[in-house]
Amino acid sequence: MLRMVLVVAVLLAAFAPAIARAWWNSGWQYRRQITIEPTGAGEPVYNAVVPVRLHAGNFMFADASPTGADLRFVAADDKTPLKYHVARYDAANDLAFVWVQLPKIGVGEADRMWVYYGNKRAVAGSDAAGSYDPAQTAVYHFALDEAQAADATAYANHARATGVRFIASGVVDAAASFDGSSALLVPPSPSLKLGPGAGLTFSAWIKLEGQQRDALVFRQQDGAQFIRIVISGDRVVAQVSGAKNQVSEAPRDARLEPGKWQHLALTVSNRLVVYLDGREVASAPAELPELGGSVSIGGAEGAAGLVGALDEVQLSKVAQSPAWVRAVAMLQRPDGDKVLVADVDEEKSGGEYVAMLALLASAVTVDGWVVVAAIALLGLISFEVMARKALLLRRIESEDRRFMENFRRSPAAMLAPQPQEGSDPRALAHSTVYRIYRTGLQERSSLAIGDVEKEGARLTPEGLQSLRATLGAEMVHEATRLNRQMVMLTLSISGAPFLGLLGTVVGIMITFGTIALAGDVNVNTIAPGVAAALVCTVAGLVVAIPVLFGYNFLSSHIKDILSRMEAFSEELVGRFAAASGR
Repeated sequence: MLRMVLVVAVLLAAFAPAIARAWWNSGWQYRRQITIEPTGAGEPVYNAVVPVRLHAGNFMFADASPTGADLRFVAADDKTPLKYHVARYDAANDLAFVWVQLPKIGVGEADRMWVYYGNKRAVAGSDAAGSYDPAQTAVYHFALDEAQAADATAYANHARATGVRFIASGVVDAAASFDGSSALLVPPSPSLKLGPGAGLTFSAWIKLEGQQRDALVFRQQDGAQFIRIVISGDRVVAQVSGAKNQVSEAPRDARLEPGKWQHLALTVSNRLVVYLDGREVASAPAELPELGGSVSIGGAEGAAGLVGALDEVQLSKVAQSPAWVRAVAMLQRPDGDKVLVADVDEEKSGGEYVAMLALLASAVTVDGWVVVAAIALLGLISFEVMARKALLLRRIESEDRRFMENFRRSPAAMLAPQPQEGSDPRALAHSTVYRIYRTGLQERSSLAIGDVEKEGARLTPEGLQSLRATLGAEMVHEATRLNRQMVMLTLSISGAPFLGLLGTVVGIMITFGTIALAGDVNVNTIAPGVAAALVCTVAGLVVAIPVLFGYNFLSSHIKDILSRMEAFSEELVGRFAAASGR
């Protein structure tokens, strides 16, 4: 019983609300830890900007500012604020998309950060321009209500939308939809200039609507020199026109699947490399030309346009590493909640949850505590019975299996007039089939006719009937032994909820009686008493549900053991009958 009390105490401690170990800023009431699962990038990635999807399943919007102004992101050390920007915050629909810059994503183990909220006086800390390092020259998240594609970086390379529709079904949030004649056009700017010794990275999510006819996805052109990505059919064509108008083209090994979001990336330095879903799929030697022209995305004047959609388009004036490309493909993917996993909420003071539990405990009446104590006693007894019964059944099944293995190896020797059992009877003290076997041998010896030593142990038809009856009685005895104390589990299953209901009804009666005497009706008077009364019902269900599962589990094992006994008993009678010539 003491062991069961300790087990229950450990479980209660495990489920108790966590008390914060440290707190970045006392002005914030709540925080939640977010774990970034390993991306398999192969090496550290620095200054990665990752999307954090907040929804009703992982964030309490009711406790945060209606505008999201109190959101703050802090590194795993719980000291270093992280740069971030809010792309969308919709408290009415419990949905938000926030981009957070992580100084470093490690390799081989999960990284962590904290999201803080619950400060009504906080001013907005969103900083889109500061979230990206200087190498990233344009980032387009897309939004349903924008007239152009706004650049989130500090360079403000906004793209003019020509015939482009912004749709809700993007990878992270909204996406840009192209119909073959539409395009996003970015005018030339100093930040977009490229030159020898520099580099370029184009990263985007793409979804095709059928086969394409040399559809332009990306192009930066300055006179006769250009860098471009074209989709021919379903194949990716990446080209660079360098010095002396020499065109380098990567092998057309990358194939896209129409109707499916896939991550497409291109890096150019002294090599032209094409990535698909984070994996390098094609490359070729190349020379980055000096470019200062405009950028076209999804189409351009005089070129066939994309029929499909793009999302999360990013440009960098460096050739990002393969690890960076893989991290972006993993962290931005549609099921990103599997990569960024939110933990449970914590409160600054141990919080309202602890205060609520204390309030409920103080409101429970004496008769309620009596009911809870009775339910707890039932639960402790039942858990101990289940533990003991489970250990017993496990031992029985193990010894039954060991005996049957010996029996199958030499049944004739074990059924001889002077049987050779081949096992130490003390090692089979819990085996039910072994006890059936011993009972059968003893009954055969007492019922056998003739010279046992010369003719063997022969039985008459009446002797066989008597043997069958004796084995049946032994099986009834074994069944009774196996089912002993199982009644305690049925009492808990049926009795604990009714005891809880009794405590709840009595508690509600007392609550309303108190209100009638006081002559004052308000929520603050009713709610604590009703909530405390419901504690009894919860206690009953907390005991009854696991005991119900345990009872069914144990019953199924007992049925298996009884079936095995019955089968062995019939086999034993059959072998004795065969030996007697019946």
